[in-house]
Amino acid sequence: MPDQIAYSNPSPNLEEIRARHSNGFLFYLSFLLFLLVLAAYGGLIFLNRAQQSAEQEILAQIDQKRQELRPELVQQIFSLEARFKAMQSLIQKHTFPSRIFTWLEQRTHPRVAFSTFSFDGTTRKVALAGTADSLVSLNQQIGIFQQDPSIEKVDFGGLAFKRESGNVAFNAAVILKPSFLQVTP
Repeated sequence: MPDQIAYSNPSPNLEEIRARHSNGFLFYLSFLLFLLVLAAYGGLIFLNRAQQSAEQEILAQIDQKRQELRPELVQQIFSLEARFKAMQSLIQKHTFPSRIFTWLEQRTHPRVAFSTFSFDGTTRKVALAGTADSLVSLNQQIGIFQQDPSIEKVDFGGLAFKRESGNVAFNAAVILKPSFLQVTP
């Protein structure tokens, strides 16, 4: 029996064949994934270099424009801007009491006349003394003032009947809203 060589060719079973093919498939899939990651990394490096060169070009253009500007003109522009801002804040804080005359003319009842007028800018108070031809006209004047949106508060008082003229004398104090006396931007 020693002369006999036993040659056995065991046929691979199904599990061995699957194991061999699956290892090859995973290898090729991993290799493909590696190549994709490598290509993406190379693309990012290329994109980064392109962005850096674009940034350098933009910075060079900015420096060129900065050198083209004359420093005295730039200083003058900043000075004018500061002046405009200061004037804007002054105008916003400034009151325009002359608006009161137009306002009073538009809101005075035709049968009411004001004889005295005074204005206090700090309290925005308009003190008026006047006469009306009747209590009905005075009541209508009070209604006109009370419905006005630019008035904060209205006080009427000091009623007196004048026998010789048949008129009603009265005093009124009107406090205007702050927005009425200021310029709207």
